[in-house]
Amino acid sequence: MREKGPVDNPKVSRRDFLGWLIRGGLFTTLAGMAVPALSYLWPVTRQGPIGGMVEVGREDEIPVWASKKVVLGGSALLVVRTPKEFKAFSAICTHLGCIVFWESLRKEIACPCHAGFFDLEGRVSW
Repeated sequence: MREKGPVDNPKVSRRDFLGWLIRGGLFTTLAGMAVPALSYLWPVTRQGPIGGMVEVGREDEIPVWASKKVVLGGSALLVVRTPKEFKAFSAICTHLGCIVFWESLRKEIACPCHAGFFDLEGRVSW
């Protein structure tokens, strides 16, 4: 007696075909929902530091406790003037790539995408 192998029964039933079709559709739908969700959670790519000193403007262009946005080497920077010094930060949110701004009343950096605030040391403030 000969054993039946997979080659001997090549027909696929209608029920099996519909099952595969439904599973494929579910997989495609879940992948279509998962990929955007994961790309939202994945941080944006960070570029390396730019070396050297570059002039971004005159000292009197930025009042104390004010800021200026500049582009340097293809990256947006936020320059903030305090009573003692100037501080420069990346103006790009590390999570979604939004452009942050200086909130002069709070004296903090604000991210419009997350409603987050950061102090002049770069720490999250509440």
